[in-house]
Amino acid sequence: MKVFVLSSVLSFVFSSVFFSNVAFAKPGDPFEITQDGINYSCVATSSVSTDAVFKCADKAYAGPYTRDEATALCAKARSTAPADCAIAAYAGPFTKGQAAQICTGASSTGPSDCAKAAYAGPFNKDEAIALCSQYGTKANADCAAKAYAGPYTKSQAISLCR
Repeated sequence: MKVFVLSSVLSFVFSSVFFSNVAFAKPGDPFEITQDGINYSCVATSSVSTDAVFKCADKAYAGPYTRDEATALCAKARSTAPADCAIAAYAGPFTKGQAAQICTGASSTGPSDCAKAAYAGPFNKDEAIALCSQYGTKANADCAAKAYAGPYTKSQAISLCR
């Protein structure tokens, strides 16, 4: 029992140290971890900029979104892209909630462009959201429209082109 507790404590300490090294590394910064006696040299590839998160949330809040909505939309944002995307989608045919669903996690206004193009074509709003949320571009909407014009059903076209 004491060995298990000590092992659990050491495991927790290791996990805490491991995650703290990764969490504070900036992109491009090297760091090392040791797991099961093996040393690994790593390089951080990304981090969340608090400045970008705040700029995104401020932009969404200055637009149509409440503070709570802006917070949800911009969590982990790396730029103002989720806010830009959602504001563009909301200026089109989508509700605030639908626009946030389309654009949460977006890195450009591509998901908004995709959803508007899909909705202007053969897809309803729910289908456009399913096709375009987070990573979509107009190319996804064009792909789905072509697939649906061919031998595929709407759901198959969405699955193929997502």
